[in-house]
Amino acid sequence: MRLISVTFLLAALALATSSTAFAAGPTLPTATMLSSAADPGGEGAPITLTAVVEAPGWPGGSVTFSDYELGTLQSAPVLEGKSTVTLGPMPAGLHLLSADYSGDGVFAPSSARLTLRVGSPVASTVLIGADHNPATPGQGVTLTANLQTSGGYGMASGTVTLLDGAVQLATLPVSLLASPGGRGGSVDQLSFATALPAGVHPITAVYSGDGNLAGGTSAIWTEVVGERVATTTTLVPPANPSLGGQTSMLTATVAPATPASKLPSGTLTFRDGASVLGRTSLAAGAGSIAVSLLDAGAHALTVAYSGDGDFLGSTSAPLALQVLGVGGGPAPTVTALAAGPNPVSFGQALTFKASVAAVSGAGAPAGSVYFADESGAVLGSATLDASGQATLTTSRLSPGTHRLRAVYAGGNRFAHSSSEAFEVSVERAQASVSAVSGPEPAAGAQGISLGAAISGQPDAPPGGSVTFVDQGAVLGTVALGDQGQAHLDTAGLAAGLHRVVAVYNGDGNYGSVSAAFTVLVPGPVATSTSVQAGQKRVLASRDVTLTATVAPTSPSGDAPAGVITFKEGDAVLGSGELDGQGGAELTIPALPPGQHTIVASFPGSGSLAPSSGTVTVQVLDRQEPSADSG
Repeated sequence: MRLISVTFLLAALALATSSTAFAAGPTLPTATMLSSAADPGGEGAPITLTAVVEAPGWPGGSVTFSDYELGTLQSAPVLEGKSTVTLGPMPAGLHLLSADYSGDGVFAPSSARLTLRVGSPVASTVLIGADHNPATPGQGVTLTANLQTSGGYGMASGTVTLLDGAVQLATLPVSLLASPGGRGGSVDQLSFATALPAGVHPITAVYSGDGNLAGGTSAIWTEVVGERVATTTTLVPPANPSLGGQTSMLTATVAPATPASKLPSGTLTFRDGASVLGRTSLAAGAGSIAVSLLDAGAHALTVAYSGDGDFLGSTSAPLALQVLGVGGGPAPTVTALAAGPNPVSFGQALTFKASVAAVSGAGAPAGSVYFADESGAVLGSATLDASGQATLTTSRLSPGTHRLRAVYAGGNRFAHSSSEAFEVSVERAQASVSAVSGPEPAAGAQGISLGAAISGQPDAPPGGSVTFVDQGAVLGTVALGDQGQAHLDTAGLAAGLHRVVAVYNGDGNYGSVSAAFTVLVPGPVATSTSVQAGQKRVLASRDVTLTATVAPTSPSGDAPAGVITFKEGDAVLGSGELDGQGGAELTIPALPPGQHTIVASFPGSGSLAPSSGTVTVQVLDRQEPSADSG
């Protein structure tokens, strides 16, 4: 059996979101929501966008509508909590739209995002390939499926189904988020591990499609896996001769006949001639059962290995065992079994205590007690002490319910006996999650590496996968490596601080658990600039005081600094130095009568990007009354 890692590279598109912003200073919070009158939009038809600004009152200001690829589309004032624009026809495909509310002197800025499809779903093409073909026995193979699109930005969903001919290997959910990378889409990664038997396998990958992206099927990839490896099965000789009624441990080993990268798995069947003595699963190349009550005389013992997807079955050579009769008859015994704690967590020590008693006057039994489950697989053995008790402590039981027995081997004086079945419940253990550093991104890089380490019991490392989530959005799911670590390279995080949650999905031995950590994504952090006038309607003889406020739209280690420039059209009215609170002020002497639209521009500083805001001032064509008038 060989592990084959399947990697799917999918064009992922940005998820529609909305946000609530809290600006510095005595402003009230707002929440902006963006919607379209028609989604999907008709190709060649006008599109109406509506932004609703929720606030504890009636906000003023304006909303700027933008397209990630096309840039700023249009701005409109907020009237009774709404701002609506009607746009001309947009290019067919997916569009990542944004609505940015400017805020005013009372209410803080906020923004929203929306993915809008114009026209038919975006076409997709699925390609599949492999890094090794043909594959040698025991060699891992990585299959890669590429989902190519004609362009757009948004969220990819649906499923990818991996088929081996008509046999479904897996159906994987697609929930990938990545930053836009051009009209051809951008790339994320989805992995799946499986095992294929030897032979020729026609592999295809089928993408189901979703509301925005059309489905597609790859061409057939013919994967050739070499012939199964021959094995050698050996039966380890027990004590020979043995006494009748005495329990014997039968152990067999299975080894590849030629070098292989893994050990065989499967089932061992022990036989005495044609009679089946017991079966057990092969573990680490070996398996054992406890056997008693063989009749006196000669026995020919064999063990047969079943084989698996990578290894051929084989049978050991017959082993001759002589069983001697016992005269006088041994004294009957009774064996009882108890265990605790019960239930127990996986990896936690579980103690079995067996008590063996003989009939009155026969003396104290001596010898060994074997602890085994109902399939005959032996957990271990212990020697009876002077009080007739034997204790075994183990942490090897897998999660689930186990029915176990204690088997007293007996001897010349005491007959063997077996306890009633004792039921033990083993629960999945709790793993721990910790963040590990990925490689630092280079200057100007478009992505970062997220890492999580999952730790469990020292002799049973956790398996499975880790899902990384940023504020409810799934960034990707990655299988754990040999060291219990998972790394995800992502280009879908905006610059600034992010609270990323690493969710370990659990496996057969460990339950699901999660942990959160903070990630700083380098790059310019967007800002918003708002500007207010002391009075929006003033007399022609009075000065006008303008106040601009700059704030990052996401957490940043830098505070806004520098000079704010105030302009009307191309004319510079003046400038003001930003204070420690991100504010700058300018007083303008009397403006001429009429309406004046003034723009306050922040040039950017440190890791903060430039931004600007506008305010409209109405200057009345009247002079302030003189002291001796009237």
